[in-house]
Amino acid sequence: MADDEPNDIMKHPSRWRLVSAFAPIEATPVRDAENAAWHQRHQHAHQHIEFMFAESGEVNCLFQHEVYRICAGTWMVFHRGDIHDYGYTPSADNALHWWFHLMHDSLMVRQVQIQAGRYNSIGEIYQIDDIVFSNWFSHEFDRLRHAALPKDIVRDNVMALLGVLMIRLREAMLQPPDDKNRHVQIVRLIERLIAEQKGKNIYGRKIAEMAGYSHFHFLRIFKQVTGMTLNRYVDKVRFSEFNSLLEAGLRRKEIAEKLGFSSVSALSHWCEKYKTQLRDPLKSVENGFSDWQN
Repeated sequence: MADDEPNDIMKHPSRWRLVSAFAPIEATPVRDAENAAWHQRHQHAHQHIEFMFAESGEVNCLFQHEVYRICAGTWMVFHRGDIHDYGYTPSADNALHWWFHLMHDSLMVRQVQIQAGRYNSIGEIYQIDDIVFSNWFSHEFDRLRHAALPKDIVRDNVMALLGVLMIRLREAMLQPPDDKNRHVQIVRLIERLIAEQKGKNIYGRKIAEMAGYSHFHFLRIFKQVTGMTLNRYVDKVRFSEFNSLLEAGLRRKEIAEKLGFSSVSALSHWCEKYKTQLRDPLKSVENGFSDWQN
């Protein structure tokens, strides 16, 4: 568990395996016919980098349209745009995983327990505020993604970086928890995540699970800390990004795609709805949107 001494496998990189787009995959592909439809419905991708470390148990996980058997000691690296599962299959059971969410100025780490397809954050959620580390770490993965290097050298680089990541977690586990400011810290992390995603592909239940709360409890805490609902906050972030794309001269179809809308008409409907809900919309945005519709 998170409050105890780290599991032995967390301290021995020689026992780790890697599933990523950087190097040959070190996990067994499986035919998961029982959950094929589930994987199809629950796959997603995003623009921030995530890592998952399997501490114990065995589960089937999707990576880039292929399902693999993920055993203890396996790292999964989800770079920007990598397709993977949102959640765990109904048959996933009796496993512990660590999730690392890398943002431009910080790192959030949580441990999840998987039981009968359900998963819950357990123990402390660790926040590592270190913009130098986060930027360096992100830069290194971007560099390796496109490096013209032999696969074994890329693999060794990736595993070395993951070793550093694990050490930062183990250091954080030694610090006493700050229960007094925990809610505020987590909401601020979620705010940064939403900003980095530009409001795209943000789902309330997924964010709540990431934060370690029930959906209802998280929505209440988020409003207490920020003064607005999660949906309204996401809309403000998306509208700000919409304004930037509009000023950059992008076409309607391009803007709809970048903001995660299924069509131009869906984007137009959202813009109209947002403007009627916002009491003091920016005049420049209103004028720009009127010109853009014509």
